[in-house]
Amino acid sequence: MDEKTFTQEEVNVIVKDRLAKEKAKYDKQLADVQADVTRREKLLDAKEKLKEKGICPHCGAINE
Repeated sequence: MDEKTFTQEEVNVIVKDRLAKEKAKYDKQLADVQADVTRREKLLDAKEKLKEKGICPHCGAINE
């Protein structure tokens, strides 16, 4: 059976490529989570502003 051997440079390239793929995957996940957090913060801010103006944030009824 012929065993394939790799030079150190080939191993470095393989590892570098795999690390880059994993980093890209986690960078996208992080960006998605950050976008979701921003969206939720804006929603909470909007609800607070509605409450301050006497408007029910759930149904839109004006509380006098």
